[in-house]
Amino acid sequence: MMERGSRFDFKNIEEIVDLSDSEGENKNTWEREIERTWEAVPENRKGELKNVKFLERQQRKRLKRSQEVAQVEKGMVRYLNLVIDFSEAMNERDLKPTRKLAASRIACNFIKEFFNQNPISQMGIIVGYDKYAKKVTDLSGNPNQQIKKLNQVTEDLLHHGGEFSLQNSLEAAKGSLQHIPPYGSREVLIVMGALRTCDHGDIFETIEEIKKHKIRVSVISLSAQTYICNQITKSTNGRYDVSMSRSHFETVFLEHVKPYTIHSSQKIQRKWIRMGFPKKQTNNYPSLCQCHNEFSYSGYVCPKCKTKSCELPTDCQVCARTMVSSSHLARCYHHLLPVPPFQELPAVESKRGRWTGECFGCQLKLDTEDRLVTICPKCKRYFCVPCDVYIHDSLHNCPGCLSTT
Repeated sequence: MMERGSRFDFKNIEEIVDLSDSEGENKNTWEREIERTWEAVPENRKGELKNVKFLERQQRKRLKRSQEVAQVEKGMVRYLNLVIDFSEAMNERDLKPTRKLAASRIACNFIKEFFNQNPISQMGIIVGYDKYAKKVTDLSGNPNQQIKKLNQVTEDLLHHGGEFSLQNSLEAAKGSLQHIPPYGSREVLIVMGALRTCDHGDIFETIEEIKKHKIRVSVISLSAQTYICNQITKSTNGRYDVSMSRSHFETVFLEHVKPYTIHSSQKIQRKWIRMGFPKKQTNNYPSLCQCHNEFSYSGYVCPKCKTKSCELPTDCQVCARTMVSSSHLARCYHHLLPVPPFQELPAVESKRGRWTGECFGCQLKLDTEDRLVTICPKCKRYFCVPCDVYIHDSLHNCPGCLSTT
């Protein structure tokens, strides 16, 4: 333990995080010795306090980015059923204002980001309450309609509760996913706050049916880990997360936006998909659209059957052809050809313990004593962590590489 008032320098962030004794890492909190954290205050060369939490947060972002694998097979056309628990357990107030309202609001952000990153995919919403599973929306590619229906059902069922039926929810999700095309990725994401499920039959038979139809089930629990949810996610090669806080809940929720890596037991068939690329037409007279049955002056006309639709992407109501724009199709390839992970500033370039420079993206002054600095392995440009995250999550192109081409 360092003496009070002592000054020292940390060479890397790992030394800041690992302040505890290695022998006590496996002990419970009440079994460890008292940690006098106020006696170990990190300082820089000027004697100023370092923002340890900020550095640790940046390190976690970098660690998450470095764990991603680029050369894997992923499903571009996803069919996802979002199941939200609306039982009595979701009326708890550990997430403000309630679990139900918090889950609904975060789900709306998830829907926007899902269709932004997966524009040719489709989503349906199912809510479970009073031992029933109610289908709010069918599988579709209209995010505005999904959000509108979810807000409406949240308001209608705000004071409803009862028991949650996991089996009925899986049956409802399976019913809409078992008839999708063989080239699509079939997924179910369950947001569950209850610790028990009230089912009418043997849920393990339902799990076998889910496996038979190659449906991947992932669960986000707001309470604790349960055996049955753990078995479902393991059997279907899904993911199981337990929310620790509101921010953690939102983080793990949004992590399901990107396509999953396809497991060897869930290989999808490769097949040519017929798509149409309609142009937007505006007339001086109104005409009827087939998606909302309303009159409008502009819309997208199907190149095959000449049926009018209001927005893209969508499926033609007459010939069932998928209609998209070229930008939608290009965004899907970002997951197959991602930007390579940036590397942290090597210790070789900072032998003197400090490196200063400028971020190529936002022109921010960088100092290794206060911030983590990353390098593109191709163009060798320097970036701060916020620009690193923005490039990989939203831009999907390295500005440094584009400037050299």
